[in-house]
Amino acid sequence: MKKNNSTIFCLALLAGITLRFVIMTLGHNFDFDSYCIVGELAASGKNIYANTGRYNYGPVWFTLLGIFWKIASHF
Repeated sequence: MKKNNSTIFCLALLAGITLRFVIMTLGHNFDFDSYCIVGELAASGKNIYANTGRYNYGPVWFTLLGIFWKIASHF
């Protein structure tokens, strides 16, 4: 029975990831645009606060956005 549960879990996980990618093609909002701008700036090593007025969070979050931007740019 455990194998059946893990199969269902893996299928649900794959379906969830696939649906997220499909939904992303339908459009996005101002927040997503802001995260893209900040991610690109952070990944290129630029000063986030000097280059955009949209960002008002701490350095931990823009570091994560930069890492995610670098990962996403490989796909």
